[in-house]
Amino acid sequence: MSAKTMAETLVKALQQPDGDTRRRPVHTNGIGVCGQFTASDAAARYCTAQHFSGAAVPVTGRFSNGSGCAVLHDGWSDVRGMAVRFDLPDGTATDLVAMTLPQFFASTPQTFLDFARAGSPAPVQRMSVWAKLWPLIHLTPPPPDPYAGERISPDASAMAYADANRSAQATVFGAATIGAPVSYARASYYTVHTFIVSAPDGTRRPVRFCWQPVAGVLNTGSAQPPVESYL
Repeated sequence: MSAKTMAETLVKALQQPDGDTRRRPVHTNGIGVCGQFTASDAAARYCTAQHFSGAAVPVTGRFSNGSGCAVLHDGWSDVRGMAVRFDLPDGTATDLVAMTLPQFFASTPQTFLDFARAGSPAPVQRMSVWAKLWPLIHLTPPPPDPYAGERISPDASAMAYADANRSAQATVFGAATIGAPVSYARASYYTVHTFIVSAPDGTRRPVRFCWQPVAGVLNTGSAQPPVESYL
């Protein structure tokens, strides 16, 4: 399957629950920002890319909630995203896509497609205390109780996928228990992709970048009431 065909198939799989093409299938709710990125002096010793020259680079970013659920509120427990586009001095642009989970759900496009097909959103259901004991005994998180106004759970089927695929268990567990940051600016964001960077001496290193908030990470916790907006 070509990269283009795989990308189109993935989007269709993510849209399967309602087929609504008028909104994003994932990371539906978000906010755009703009600013500048200036690398530290140390960065140029490890990577020769224009991003790390020390000059201010204009950037455009988007913070988002991870779900494709159109009614998701900022205060709900969910993975957050941070996508940044760097407008480089030579006129080119590069993107850096990150999320608040340290690892991604899949290591290949095919396994991500399998996850997308298996993890379709489903109507939310409140489980009894006794029903929640079963996943806890098996060291997997029980589905969280629905929030007020929540009708569709994007994570309902992901647990079953994780039960059958050990490689997805850490990420699914993390997504189910991540809680909510008090602000998009108070979360850590880990890049989805690994990059090979070249130092001035020719040394090549595999790198995953991470954005860390200067003010520190601060979560409300998954049991806190939802809020409307919190940039």
